[in-house]
Amino acid sequence: MKLVLVDSDETLRRNDGVITNKTKNEIKSFINEGNYVVLATGRPRYHTLKIMKEASLSPIIISSNGAEIYDSINDKIINSVYLDKEECFKLIDLAFKNNIRLILAIENLEYVTKDGTNNNQILINKYNYQNDLIDLNIKQCFITYNINDNVDDLISFIEKSNCLKIINKSITSKDKKWISIGCNISSKGYALNVLRDYLKISKENTYAIGNDYNDISMLEEANIGIAVENAYDDVKKVANFITLSNDNDGVAYALKKIRNKNI
Repeated sequence: MKLVLVDSDETLRRNDGVITNKTKNEIKSFINEGNYVVLATGRPRYHTLKIMKEASLSPIIISSNGAEIYDSINDKIINSVYLDKEECFKLIDLAFKNNIRLILAIENLEYVTKDGTNNNQILINKYNYQNDLIDLNIKQCFITYNINDNVDDLISFIEKSNCLKIINKSITSKDKKWISIGCNISSKGYALNVLRDYLKISKENTYAIGNDYNDISMLEEANIGIAVENAYDDVKKVANFITLSNDNDGVAYALKKIRNKNI
């Protein structure tokens, strides 16, 4: 039995967001042989579930950059790690003070300080948000901002925190930027090890496929780390194998190689 963790954006999905039939068919064949292909993303649970169903992946998902492992068949949280509540409240205060959009991943929803974009996002009020959130567990925070927005106070606070860490951030010069924040132990690599033990799969039978900096930990923890051709150079450096790009069915190519014991 093999366990393969697969990233979504720019790994499983093409740049246009499509998951090809070729990739879906290879995933199906791999799973039908008794293996697992598990989606591991920085996205919230509801978005990760959507992609999982679209691609007919294994029903266990890893969301919020490893903060949660969720069994969708049994509606069961296999493992979760949460952010320190008081630290999060301070970060929320800074977001309101600087008029920055902060997104909080909680259960199967997101709570946002401004500009809700879908039905899974709930706007919080700067004057009474603590009452709404006090009994809820926060898995991940996500800052989205424009190039002219001032996020220095928030970044400085995170860097000085003993509980929070920046997991990943946009590194392009586009106007829209983002920063994902998790707790100190949260990562896709951490989730890989937890899930491997839960499924009783040996490390020798674990694989991970990704493209971005938040994928490095799972590529390092897997027995075989696989980078798509379009991955950042730093990601390729830690990989044991480079597959085709996301626009050329790189996940399908890698899964076929694993099935044929060529990597």
